[in-house]
Amino acid sequence: MIILSIPFLNKQFVQKTVEKYRNKFELLEFRLDYNKNFTEFPDNLIDKKAIITIRDISEGGKSEILFSEKIEYYKKVIANHNCLVDLEINRYQKTSINPDDLILSYHNFSDTLRIEKLKEIINYSNSIPSKFLKIAVNIDKYSELFEISYLISKSNKPVIFAGMGKLGKISRLLFQQFGAVGTFVGLDFFPTANGQLTIKEVEKYYLQKISKSTKIGGIVGGKQVEKSLGIFFYNDYFRKNKIDAVYLPFVVEDLNDFWKWMEKSRIDFYGFSITMPFK
Repeated sequence: MIILSIPFLNKQFVQKTVEKYRNKFELLEFRLDYNKNFTEFPDNLIDKKAIITIRDISEGGKSEILFSEKIEYYKKVIANHNCLVDLEINRYQKTSINPDDLILSYHNFSDTLRIEKLKEIINYSNSIPSKFLKIAVNIDKYSELFEISYLISKSNKPVIFAGMGKLGKISRLLFQQFGAVGTFVGLDFFPTANGQLTIKEVEKYYLQKISKSTKIGGIVGGKQVEKSLGIFFYNDYFRKNKIDAVYLPFVVEDLNDFWKWMEKSRIDFYGFSITMPFK
């Protein structure tokens, strides 16, 4: 499940964006906190495939909006459109929001992945009825991907994972391999989060074709691997020849960290190209 996140910059912007991408993604998230006048969001754009998000400013929101106003608006759009709404798990309190319409979300922008805190969040989430749990954290080491995968497996509800930081993009490309059911991507010129894949990157890696059974490989090296011509060559080759595989750029600082993750992981790797500084 790939979710396109769209900021509510103005009515004309969201109208044009929805017209262009409505049928290209499973769900569209509308970030209403990008506009102080969030109640003026075009009602005709909200349906059962919409996620309405008014992000709290303490977790990356753009506007100071009263919690009571947010909850009131959420109840209104759910009643009218049967859509999904995003509520920070740290702000959760018993409301009349139907659990089937609720995404509980957790965001941590700390440079260090706090595993014990994530365990607490997942345990807490397991005690609250909701449709999804969203987790957005910084990932800077490959070993952390293994820990994330383990924690996702402990959730009693489907997890939407949104990695940020140095390995944010690769973690989103491989969200299904880590046990998540979805991830967020952004517009090419208006991303709503650090580490978010853009629509161009979604197309470049054929993200919508990657599944749990897809064989994973790519090029390992420094930051320059993100510009490797092999990404286009191999991925186009795989698609044309109907091979269920993908060629990805693995930016590596610590080869030992990457190697240990690769050995522990249950991902079906087919092989890697190696380049500088490890060549």
